[in-house]
Amino acid sequence: MFQVDVPGVVGRSDIILQRPNLDKTEAMPLGNGRLGLGVWSQDGYTAQLNRGDTWPFRLSPGHVVLPGLKKLAGASDYSARLNLYDGEFIEHGAGMTAVTYVDETADAMVVEVRGADANIAQIAELKLWPGRSAKVLVGDTVGVLSETWRDANEMGASGLTFGSLSAIRVDARDSKISAVDPLCIRITFHPKSDGSFRVLVAAPEWRGGNAMGAGVAVLSKATALAFQDHRAWWHSFWASAALMKLSSPDHFAEYFENLRAIDLFTTAAESRDRLPGSQAGIGDLFSSFGDDHHWGPSAYWHWNLRMQVSANLGAGLGRFNEPYFNLYNDNLDAVSQWTRNHMDGRPGICIPETMRFNGQGYENETWLKSPGINCTAIGRPYYNARTISTGAEVALWVWQQFLYTDDLVFSSRTIRLCEAQHSSCWPMRVGTPRALSTPILRTHTNRTGMFAIQRQMSRRCMLFSLL
Repeated sequence: MFQVDVPGVVGRSDIILQRPNLDKTEAMPLGNGRLGLGVWSQDGYTAQLNRGDTWPFRLSPGHVVLPGLKKLAGASDYSARLNLYDGEFIEHGAGMTAVTYVDETADAMVVEVRGADANIAQIAELKLWPGRSAKVLVGDTVGVLSETWRDANEMGASGLTFGSLSAIRVDARDSKISAVDPLCIRITFHPKSDGSFRVLVAAPEWRGGNAMGAGVAVLSKATALAFQDHRAWWHSFWASAALMKLSSPDHFAEYFENLRAIDLFTTAAESRDRLPGSQAGIGDLFSSFGDDHHWGPSAYWHWNLRMQVSANLGAGLGRFNEPYFNLYNDNLDAVSQWTRNHMDGRPGICIPETMRFNGQGYENETWLKSPGINCTAIGRPYYNARTISTGAEVALWVWQQFLYTDDLVFSSRTIRLCEAQHSSCWPMRVGTPRALSTPILRTHTNRTGMFAIQRQMSRRCMLFSLL
């Protein structure tokens, strides 16, 4: 049996900086699958917090600025490393070290600083981007920025209430907290006598309620955790991944190895919430661009999601495909209604290639005079108006996921999705193809009930064989 040096293999793909990443386009990604960060060195240190449930515009819960780290970022001996194995961004310079990570069990980011001058005051600011309308709360040690809104203005709006919350606390001496303006909270403090301090910022899911109570609860949990807690999760993750160590004389193989490892890292950092953490091929959970999104942030593009499903299966990480399947399975009733309304009452489902998070086939773009409509027999011409193969591809990945995992719970949960897709072969079916009537059985397993499940799955998820 092979003995793999997992830390050594993963570490070959660390991202190493020899100068500070001053521009937001150079931000480093971190996350726990629900809360993500983009971290860069503007103003000494800046980190934007992002969540995938601040619908419909994916608004940032806030960003943190630590101007006292300009000494570190501006040092002639500056260096930094995105440590994939530990899930940390580590910066060194001028005798100081700053380590940033996202807690595994608490939706909070942590910045641990060592080597600061204990006699020089530091500042930590928590801000929202311009144009927001927040409620600002300041306690003895904690400051909170919260906001709620309704998804009510776009085509296909859900009518539901969403929001964002961020809360900040420092683990240091002499901390004083104040509200600078309606979008900014500032904490001034001194490092501990050994030159260390921690800045903790919570950003849990938020739809309204006791904002201070929610912020304090997450920060208290995060304060009690040690860095070993999140490292343990990352080490376990890498131990379960199918790693590759590649080499070639021209180093192209090493480059491919690096890209694959970074892809697996970002998958684990963004894909552990109910729905996918990226859309339109953009890593939204790692955004450093404020509240701006180039593509309509309320929708998902299937052609950008499908290749990630394949990559996860190939790496033995099928569990990270759950958000992808949730997107379509949880919205099955909405997609069925959409199909009846927009495809002349045909049976089954036409899954919109570009689909809103709530199952509506509208693509709301600022650069369009009116929203693009997907899966429609009656709408105006548009890129994906007549794209009818998306459902077949989703059914294909349901089948492939089952083949890779033999997960009976997954198969029973998604069988309705496959049934609906099976009944919608109307666009291209003539008669009943043999592929739909001949079950495929895998004879290597003797688990109770597996054959029966496989018969159903093979009958109902094989529409892709028609295409």
